[in-house]
Amino acid sequence: MGTNGEITTNSNGHRLKEFASVKELKITNTFFRHKEIHKMTWSARGYRSIIDYIVTNNKLSPFVNDTKVFRGYDVTTDHYLLISKIRLPKKWHTFTKRSLRQEEIFRVHLLEDPSIKLLYQRRLEQNLMYSPCSRNIDVERQTLKKSYNKQRMKL
Repeated sequence: MGTNGEITTNSNGHRLKEFASVKELKITNTFFRHKEIHKMTWSARGYRSIIDYIVTNNKLSPFVNDTKVFRGYDVTTDHYLLISKIRLPKKWHTFTKRSLRQEEIFRVHLLEDPSIKLLYQRRLEQNLMYSPCSRNIDVERQTLKKSYNKQRMKL
């Protein structure tokens, strides 16, 4: 727990602190200085408390920029929305969609025709019959892949 949490802690709070320290986790609510209304996640019958938490591991915790209560949404609960702002490094959020090249498109539906299926099987067997055998699994895989691709192009 950071220095900006509640002054009093009940037994559940102590257990959460102990669990977080044993598992090397960080409770991000208490690391950032905010007004009291932006800290308290629960309010009812005149009492307020921090009972909702965002917990991160050591790998993610350096990227957490802020954690605070957002009181803008009015839902039928006595809890407030807790938001954590995280800035991930570029390598974590760059996602490039891999485009399918022409040779990666499979036309499996053509094999439903029995004559095409039989023709494909025979050609594949012939190619494999004349290909050299190897004790190296990577070489065998490449040989199978070449034979398969050669036959697939003919379909």
